[in-house]
Amino acid sequence: MRNSPLAVVFDWDNTLVDTQDNIFNAIKHTLDSMGYSNKAADRNSHESRKSYMVNLFGDQWKKANQIYQQYLDDALLQNIALNQGVEKMLQTLKSHNIYLAIVSNKKNTNLRKEVAYFKLDSYFERVVGSCDTAEDKPSATPLLFALEESTLPINRENVFFVGDSITDVLCAQNANCLPIIYGQSISGYEDLLCFQHFDKLTDFIIKYLEDRFAEKVKNELNEELEHANKLAERILLFKGVPNFQDTNEISKHDGKFTKDTIRKILEANLKLEGKGIKDIKETISIAEKEKDFVSVMLLEEMLKNEEEHFHWIEKQIDLIELMGVENYLRTQI
Repeated sequence: MRNSPLAVVFDWDNTLVDTQDNIFNAIKHTLDSMGYSNKAADRNSHESRKSYMVNLFGDQWKKANQIYQQYLDDALLQNIALNQGVEKMLQTLKSHNIYLAIVSNKKNTNLRKEVAYFKLDSYFERVVGSCDTAEDKPSATPLLFALEESTLPINRENVFFVGDSITDVLCAQNANCLPIIYGQSISGYEDLLCFQHFDKLTDFIIKYLEDRFAEKVKNELNEELEHANKLAERILLFKGVPNFQDTNEISKHDGKFTKDTIRKILEANLKLEGKGIKDIKETISIAEKEKDFVSVMLLEEMLKNEEEHFHWIEKQIDLIELMGVENYLRTQI
C-alpha cells in the first residue's frame, strides 16, 4: 500500500498519447468493411466507443466493434506518439510521491503493451484496461480498482482523474473524484478544470499540494488557539488572569514553506510542543489533587492532541534528516 499526498489517474488514448490517426484509420476500415464507405470517418473524441458504434451501426454494432478492435490489434504500436510534456510531468509528479495510475477502455493487453513501448511502466501503480474489471468507464469500477494500492480516502480532494472525454468525466464523478479535462473543453462541462498543456496541469497540482500543506499547518495553529481559549475560560472561572505569550515562530510565518524555513519552523514548534506537554502534565496533577475533574478532562484532551502533534513533528524532522530537505518538500507538498 502506498502512502501518498494525492492520487492522479490518467486516461490513455488522446490524453497521455496521441492515437487520433490510428482511431481514424480503424473507423474508416470498419465503415468500409460494413458497407458504409459513403459515411465520413469522423468521431467526436468526447464520445465513448460503444455510443459511437450503436449510433452509427444500430443492431450491427457488435459486429462492427469486432472489426474495429481487430484493426487496432493488427495496427498495435503504429501511428501513436506521446503527447508533448507527458514524461516530464510524470517525472515531476512521481518525485512528489504522488500516486499515479491509468484507466482506459482500451483492450487491457494492448494498453499495457503501449505503456511498455513508451517505457512508462515504472511511473504507474496500476494500468487498468478493458476486461480488467467487470465494467468499463463510465462506471466507477475501473477507477476504484486502480486506486486499491493507495491508502488515500477516495474523494475530490485526494483523487484527480484526467481525461479527454465525457466518459472520463462521468467515471470520475461516479467515483466521487475530481474530473480534469485535457485538451479542449467539453460542451455542457465548461465549468470543469481544463488544461491544454501538461506543464500547466503540473503547476496546478504542485501548487494545490503546497496550499494544502500550508492549510494543515494553519489548522494546527487554529487548534492551538482553541485550546488556549478553553484554558483561558477555565482560568477566568477561578478568578485568575490568563497570561499567553506569542512565542510560536509559525504564527509569525508568511505561509511560504521553503527549504530554508521548514526545518527551523518544525524545530521551533517541536520545542514549544514539548514544553506544552510538560506544563499540561504538571497542571493535570494539580487539578487531580484539587479534585477539579472538569479541568482534568479538558487538560487530558489537550494533552492527547499535543502529543499527537509532537510525534507528527518528530516524524517530519526525521524524514528531513533521512532524505534531505529538498526531497522532503517534494514528498510532503
